[in-house]
Amino acid sequence: MKIRKIVSVLAAAVVLASFAFPAMADNHAMETLFMNAMDRSVPEWISGKSDREKLSCLAMCDLVRTVDGTSDEQTVMDIISSALLNDGCYIGVFNGETSVSMLYFGSDGFLIVFYTPAVGVGQWTLIPNRVPDPKVMMEGLKSEGSVESYYHVSASQILEFLSVISESGISGL
Repeated sequence: MKIRKIVSVLAAAVVLASFAFPAMADNHAMETLFMNAMDRSVPEWISGKSDREKLSCLAMCDLVRTVDGTSDEQTVMDIISSALLNDGCYIGVFNGETSVSMLYFGSDGFLIVFYTPAVGVGQWTLIPNRVPDPKVMMEGLKSEGSVESYYHVSASQILEFLSVISESGISGL
């Protein structure tokens, strides 16, 4: 049990560094077509359970569009699939509710999508081969001040929203 906690704390430290010093992390620019189309602020996105689930779904869609055809595509898809299968999706709020991050914890690593709605900018980072306990990590991020608040997001609801988007025939998915 102690080793698992140590690994979780170390993984949280890596993520803390990417929150605190984004330029030092291996962040990548991200297309934010779907999230921007909703034209919502962070307080609006986090105001209710359904809003958070929609944001997580749209962030996932934007990320998949961004990595399509790249060398990261398969790894990203594997982590997202695993995160959805294991209900490992979270949202963190930071920078005085001006920015939000969606975290997808898979069995072979995790992904973080950073989004600042006011400027329509998104970034993503992949942390492979590190699988911290999501709750321990989110609590660590909160206690360290990297996130002001966080929420677990239902993977089954993300899949429901994804199904609705797919059935609507929106191009680009």
